[in-house]
Amino acid sequence: MRNIRKIIMIGATFFLAAATGHVMQSVGPTPPPKGELAGLLRVRAEVEAPKPLATPVRVQLINKTYLTNPPAPNIASDRGVGAIPVAEEGSADRFLLAAMTTKPMPSASPSATCAPADLSASSVGAGRVLLSVSAPCQSDTTLSVHAGSLKIRAKTDAAGQWSSVLPAFSRDLEISIRAQGREIAHEAVTVSGVDKVNRTILETAAAGGLNLNVYENGTAPAAASPVNITAPRTPDTPLGGYMLSYLTDDDQRLEIYTAPASLGDLQLEVQASVRPDTCGTEQKGRIWNVTGGIAQSATPVTLALPDCPADGGLMMLPLRGISREMTAAQ
Repeated sequence: MRNIRKIIMIGATFFLAAATGHVMQSVGPTPPPKGELAGLLRVRAEVEAPKPLATPVRVQLINKTYLTNPPAPNIASDRGVGAIPVAEEGSADRFLLAAMTTKPMPSASPSATCAPADLSASSVGAGRVLLSVSAPCQSDTTLSVHAGSLKIRAKTDAAGQWSSVLPAFSRDLEISIRAQGREIAHEAVTVSGVDKVNRTILETAAAGGLNLNVYENGTAPAAASPVNITAPRTPDTPLGGYMLSYLTDDDQRLEIYTAPASLGDLQLEVQASVRPDTCGTEQKGRIWNVTGGIAQSATPVTLALPDCPADGGLMMLPLRGISREMTAAQ
């Protein structure tokens, strides 16, 4: 009986020792799996590994802070440097700072540096008026001169001066001088001798090819030289009439023939120059008389020029109606 108890005790002891070793072995580190189990676990770990995010993480602002501008500082305005000191030269070519003086800066206002424009207008007889303009503020400036119905272009010299004798188309004349789009002078004048002269005026393009020819005292065009802008004479000629030429504000050219009212039997014609810049074109203009101080109706003039000849050429258009009107006004 005692032997059986010893055997049971020894078996129980071995059983407890085996159980204790199993428990201790279970609590310790687990050895890595081997074989097929290790492959399955590795595949599962790779499949279930976390993936990186496709889009960046956004941070949402949940509170806003508003900043207000600080008060603007009070900045003093620039008052300039004032008068510029100018040193006076002293002895031994040295500048004496103690004797420095100041000179004011020049004013930018034109009225402070030059006088207003002045216009004088006076009759010089025979239907003419003498105009003189003094405009110191308008040196080398294009002027627009309106003398009644006559409107021409002029230019001042370096001192702002301009003077000319112009034909007067009426006895009572209003003169206006304009520069840079504004009137700078105005005058009214009574002109004598307007009824003692007759005039013929051709108006055409400034660069055009039309000109006015006038034959006096019944002379035939083939037998005498005409009065024209290439042979204009002067207002004091004893031979008969004279020719003047002007440019207008709108780039037209005026050719004005003036003759004593007693000069009769005039023959007038328009001459067209056939040259490289005019051949094959239509040259246009208009022509009218001023007789006894009264302007007559204008007649349009058109000449169709031929193609360019080898040596150029001239075309003539007789103005019989204009000629008769001038002769009848004697």
